[in-house]
Amino acid sequence: MSAPAPPKGESSKGKDAEGETAVVALPGFTIEQTKAMMAVFEHFRNSMPTAAPTAVPSIKFPDSDPFDGTKPHELRNFLAQLNNKYKGEATKFAISRKKIAYAVSLLKENPAELAFNEYDTDDKTWNWDTYAEFTIWLKKAFENPDPTGTAEQELRNLR
Repeated sequence: MSAPAPPKGESSKGKDAEGETAVVALPGFTIEQTKAMMAVFEHFRNSMPTAAPTAVPSIKFPDSDPFDGTKPHELRNFLAQLNNKYKGEATKFAISRKKIAYAVSLLKENPAELAFNEYDTDDKTWNWDTYAEFTIWLKKAFENPDPTGTAEQELRNLR
């Protein structure tokens, strides 16, 4: 059973004669009933605890093992660990300069010396414009040029 329709003149939209926002009655309810329901809704809305925004847990990926260039086969793992860190902490490593600086900080001995030869002390920048250029340079300098031949030689040495 529904409530009677509001009498004419009790339901309106927009501004009333005094310029205040007029209340619109819900279909099938009077203005007084609509106001009472709105008061109940407002009471419940205001009495509900406000939830503090939940903090998104930040995951810190482990640092890559330093790379010293003595074992060329470790370069692939070094770069993979760096890429995992960069993807996992994307906001921290959003630009190439930060990626390069972080990677160089993990180079030791000969690779570190060679990398610092690529640093322009006047401009305080690296000679690589992108992280991709840096990895190409690192691979050319330290990657095993013949991984198949090296693996075969290591197998022969096991005998």
